[in-house]
Amino acid sequence: MSVVRKAGADPSETSGFIVAEPAERTLVLKLLAFPGVLSVTAATSEPHRLCSYLYETAVAFSTFYTDCPILSAAEPDLRASRLGLTRLTHRVITRGLDLLGIRAPSRL
Repeated sequence: MSVVRKAGADPSETSGFIVAEPAERTLVLKLLAFPGVLSVTAATSEPHRLCSYLYETAVAFSTFYTDCPILSAAEPDLRASRLGLTRLTHRVITRGLDLLGIRAPSRL
């Protein structure tokens, strides 16, 4: 969330997304899988499924962060989209860790 703080953006604000790069697409698809992973995890009582998903989401975000400039994005709409993906990723990972009984750190 440090990139959101640096941007001075409202952490709760999320707009539509522009998916222009492969890393963005990968991250969006991973985030969209969250409800399904929760359903399977609850139905099977296999928390390792959620753990694996959260790890894969963190890896997808890391690739996105490396490949897609957020604060220096060329267009304001693209910057807003990438900030939105960052906020959404934070919410998904925080929620997933919470469900596992793990408190997410506020800063890394």
